[in-house]
Amino acid sequence: MEAIERSLCIWLWGSIECDFMFKPSEGRSGGILTIWDNNVLSVKRRIIRDHVLCVEGEWGTEKKPVNIVNVYAPCVASRKHVLWNELKTLVWTKSEDRWCIAGDFNTVRNESERRGSNTNLRNNKIENFDKFITEAKLIDLPLHGRRFTWSRPGGSSRSRIDRFLISEAWIRDWSASYHNFVKEQWRELKVEGWGMFVLKEKLKQIKERLKEWHKNHSQNLGEKIKATKSELNRLEVKEESMGLADEEINSKRETSASLYNLSKLECSIQWQKSRSKWVKEGDANTKYFHGCVKKRRRENEILALEVNGNMLKGAGE
Repeated sequence: MEAIERSLCIWLWGSIECDFMFKPSEGRSGGILTIWDNNVLSVKRRIIRDHVLCVEGEWGTEKKPVNIVNVYAPCVASRKHVLWNELKTLVWTKSEDRWCIAGDFNTVRNESERRGSNTNLRNNKIENFDKFITEAKLIDLPLHGRRFTWSRPGGSSRSRIDRFLISEAWIRDWSASYHNFVKEQWRELKVEGWGMFVLKEKLKQIKERLKEWHKNHSQNLGEKIKATKSELNRLEVKEESMGLADEEINSKRETSASLYNLSKLECSIQWQKSRSKWVKEGDANTKYFHGCVKKRRRENEILALEVNGNMLKGAGE
């Protein structure tokens, strides 16, 4: 991919209301292409680095600031390590912002994400990648359907090397409708009496409503997503081969929206689960909590400064 024409991007996107940026291929390494909808994302800044495309902009009518990073990681372990540090530093510069880092990371987080290849001498690669995700405070969205995203011809080796990593700020803004449901139900509940009695009764009643909500929205969520994906795939295959009737086009649009909403709900649930370790070990386990604080303090400690070519160490030097 040495050059990209706008006409190709319009064909890929399916609309002229799009813009794009790309990084040409280098040798055997493929290039990177990012396309977005101009009506949804207003790009303010574009960053091109080795193995990375980053767009900073405002999302939707609410103009929420977002950072979207497209990654194509190198194969060499030392270059991967450099990339993880660069991405981590990039996130840390705006740690409270909404981040989505996606693409081909060319590595796995644990041995269960790879099959059929030599597993020797890979522990450092796995640990470095997992450390990057943890220290950047990113959430690794789970896969649905098949477990692997890459395979050799014939399927002798398979790996999960493609993934989406998002920040807590991102998922807080675009999580499931759970919080809105709680607010609406709380306003609707009418209980008469003194303050503590009203609070107790409201909590009791909303607990029952939440059970029903969870049953309708979250139970068998994986199966619902699987069935929705299967229906969407059926419609897409038919569209490619013989086209769709108007009713089927509308059905495809509704199915796509349903899959999006189900996936958002699953992301919200996974995010809540990702916080469980901090709840169980961070607040309850004083040793663990203070260990985290001391680690962050050591990382932020300034031991020396270079001023006009001179190295200054300590307050009195």
